[in-house]
Amino acid sequence: MSTKSGVLLALENIFGTPPDVIPFYAADDSGVNVVPLPGSTVKAEHRLNYLQVRAAHKHLSGPGLGHMTERFLMTLRRRIDKSQIGSEWIEMPDLYRFLQIEVFHAAVEAMCGSYLLSQYPTFVEDFWEFDRSVPTLFKALPRWMTPKPYKVRDRLLKAVKRWHKMAHENSDCTKIGADDAEWDPYFGSKLIRARQDYSLGMDFMNADARAAEDLGLIFATNTNAIPAVGWFIIEICRNSDLLFRVLQEVEEARIPSPEIGRPEFDINKVTNGPLLQSIYAETLRLRVAILVTRTPEREDFNLGEWVFPKDKIIALSSRTAAMNPNVWNTGTPEDPHPLDQFWAERFLVYPDDPASGPLRKDHVAGEKNQHSSTLTKTGPKFSMEGVAGGWIPYGGGQRICPGRHFAKQEIIGTFAMLFTHYDIELLTSANFVPTPNMSFFPFGGLPPTEKVPFRIKQRKI
Repeated sequence: MSTKSGVLLALENIFGTPPDVIPFYAADDSGVNVVPLPGSTVKAEHRLNYLQVRAAHKHLSGPGLGHMTERFLMTLRRRIDKSQIGSEWIEMPDLYRFLQIEVFHAAVEAMCGSYLLSQYPTFVEDFWEFDRSVPTLFKALPRWMTPKPYKVRDRLLKAVKRWHKMAHENSDCTKIGADDAEWDPYFGSKLIRARQDYSLGMDFMNADARAAEDLGLIFATNTNAIPAVGWFIIEICRNSDLLFRVLQEVEEARIPSPEIGRPEFDINKVTNGPLLQSIYAETLRLRVAILVTRTPEREDFNLGEWVFPKDKIIALSSRTAAMNPNVWNTGTPEDPHPLDQFWAERFLVYPDDPASGPLRKDHVAGEKNQHSSTLTKTGPKFSMEGVAGGWIPYGGGQRICPGRHFAKQEIIGTFAMLFTHYDIELLTSANFVPTPNMSFFPFGGLPPTEKVPFRIKQRKI
């Protein structure tokens, strides 16, 4: 089973890969493993799918992941500090928009270096206009019918091409060894350097194709994670008891005497906090909606009495899986938690509560899923037991999103960094319930439909 057909649609319709390059993507039948699939005649240096996956797995895990997350958090802290938020409350019109801009800046700088955004200051605005245009672009309507989406994509691709040119003139994309710097201001991370390095070895990967590749990477890195950051923080801020409890987990991960300019908490410890993980998993369950696509490439695929023909796309909606009442725990009759509503503790298992945990239970009368604001002696445990097939915001199988580890650290780390240094309060009514914008289905994160006014000030530490 391959993801190729869905990828080709995205490359051509969304990211603007040149039509004459698409056949080279389509011809890669070698798979994503070290050993090519039987019968493949693709040259080793043209195994684009394998090289993409290898670079992502190598540089978005282990030391590479740690360096990128640290760079992201340091950049985010620096940017927000420059906004001159002081000890007095400052009111702002939309928390999601605030996060959308600041987190995007930090994520792009951590991955791509500092010059892409500094040389092209309209890149942020253009990117989010492009993000809103993706549903239109995917339809492949002619340019004369919908010129604006094509124009904004053209601007982004032009900016990426110029960034690539400047980076190659000032840096060396082959420096991806163990002793080479993890980050430089031109290419940014080793991931970007590795992608440039193998692409330059493919005669068909011209400057336009490389620009479309990296626009796709920037899109994939941000279009799920940033809406998730927004919902993660909004849902916590809507519940003062929940905020108190998650701040306890952040405090437990604090580093007593951090080096100047470095994060004040252990990112690995904070991302393993049970409640923080449960909120993270619930946010992605409820607020990410993608289509997971697969295509039988070599023969028909049989699943029970169903037959999926060779070369036909199979599409699975992550939202259908996330809303399946036969899979998920929806609380008890006395304490219901419908699947279309956020429940911070859906993924927590309490040792004294057989009704807890993410998997659907057959409840008995009188059981409750309510817990005090302090943890039990042994504490709850985060669990995905029994629901892994229903929780697929990153896809699954061999082609599961390799950036999922960075996304998790980005989402939880953003909250931990912000609320270590700032107090944030929503300026919404008591009965305010934000709704997801379903027009973004099925292309990733579903941002809030409504603006979320808030106020912010420095926190006394």
